[in-house]
Amino acid sequence: MAKKKFPINRVVGVYKITNIINNKVYVGSAFDINVRWCKHLNELKKNKHHSSKLQRAFNKYGLPNFKFDVIEACDKKVLLEREQYYLDLNNSFYSGYNCTLIVNHPMSGKFHSEETKNKMRKKHGPMSEETKKKLSDLNIGKKYDFNPEKNRKISEALIGKPSFMKGKERSKEFKEKHYKKINQFTKEGIFIKEWTSMSECAKILSIDNSSISKVCLGKLKSTKKFKFSYVN
Repeated sequence: MAKKKFPINRVVGVYKITNIINNKVYVGSAFDINVRWCKHLNELKKNKHHSSKLQRAFNKYGLPNFKFDVIEACDKKVLLEREQYYLDLNNSFYSGYNCTLIVNHPMSGKFHSEETKNKMRKKHGPMSEETKKKLSDLNIGKKYDFNPEKNRKISEALIGKPSFMKGKERSKEFKEKHYKKINQFTKEGIFIKEWTSMSECAKILSIDNSSISKVCLGKLKSTKKFKFSYVN
């Protein structure tokens, strides 16, 4: 079987997924945006996307109401910096579909073990035939292509623009909330791990920062079958 060909050459950069109904966005970056977009589609169609916010919106509005755009093509060395710039610019954590406030790629260059993959499969379980049909009906006749000329113009227009957070200092409250170490426990109170920050924990476990924060503050008993507390 011939390998699938993508519409344009490999692009390193930042992209966004926009809900054209309410203009809320998800901001991301990748070493190969074509492949990353295909992965997003695959996860959303299977109802297994790591962003619970984007998945809920996708299930509600359907694929035809989402638009994919490359925001900026850039060098790998500044990829995370540029992603953070656009995440802040679009306020996509508080008003969009990103589930983490601080950009990081904990799995960059790494792969899940077979044991981890099996645990993930058991956790999500198989998709029902009814769900498969609904998602399939949403995508009939839809074709999504990149516009290389548009992406080139956007990239050229943004060259040399300073980062949105450049020269700005995070507030003390922000740092205490998102950079403070936290402990993770089972629902029964068994210690699992100490995390260096809430943002790191939320990113790797695919849990909203706000949910972890509420558990740490005692506003929720647990989230995603885990308990959390700040490290004193």
